[in-house]
Amino acid sequence: MNKLTIPFLDEPSGEIFEKCVRGYRDSEKVKKLLIYKKNVENSAKDYLKYIPYDIEHYPEITVNIDDKEMLVNVYKEKFSKSTFKEGRAYYDKILAGANGKCAICSIGAASTLDHYLPKAEYPTLCVFPANLVPECQSCNKNKGDFIQRENGKMLLHPYFDDLSNEIWIDARLVFSSEIGIEYYNSYHSDPITVSRISLTMEKYKLFPLFAIQANSDISNNMSMWKNLLQSIGADQLKMYFSMCKDSREKEDLNSWSSALYRALERQCDEVIDWLKNNL
Repeated sequence: MNKLTIPFLDEPSGEIFEKCVRGYRDSEKVKKLLIYKKNVENSAKDYLKYIPYDIEHYPEITVNIDDKEMLVNVYKEKFSKSTFKEGRAYYDKILAGANGKCAICSIGAASTLDHYLPKAEYPTLCVFPANLVPECQSCNKNKGDFIQRENGKMLLHPYFDDLSNEIWIDARLVFSSEIGIEYYNSYHSDPITVSRISLTMEKYKLFPLFAIQANSDISNNMSMWKNLLQSIGADQLKMYFSMCKDSREKEDLNSWSSALYRALERQCDEVIDWLKNNL
């Protein structure tokens, strides 16, 4: 997961909401929607105070069913829709904040915004930038409208959770007719974060996705590793794995690739034995 800067933190959420609302030509709809401007501002303020660590105390705002749909449509019709430039400018800039990569898996392209707290349940947050996470289509689909209302069981949030300086994704190699891999949560500093990491990995189906990437990398590099073993020897191959690990960790300690090469370095003797038996 990539740590991202909270977008448009210096722009009042109510102003963003009003710009989108005023894109409607129906003056009665505009008037009705703007009644919620203060609610939108309060929701945003409380979000920054309580989410994602204390949702149990996050004060939810009651919205009647008809108005809820109308509020949600502000996002669909005036924020994300390309034909309304004032709203879409926010959408595009939030998306660009991920630098092209999905903020969750770092594999797919960031092509859509996900509501961390679902817009159907929290309509006053539907255009609040801090609730909008740049994701790939796959991660967005896997999460769906998932929501937990219990502290310690919230998904990791790219704008608020920064685990970039600690290793929390790791892997072990499995040897049979092929070299396979299993990813796991190696974080242990506190039980709540351990739980939130595991829930995030499970909900987004990240470990199976990482394994697919790693197995492809192993397959593509197998011939090269065998040639290196024969040409430069076991000690140099070990050094090669270590160098690959270091270069990947400089970019991202917790990428699928960093975890793969940590495992290759850690289990290098086993890898070399397997390669020798499968030349």
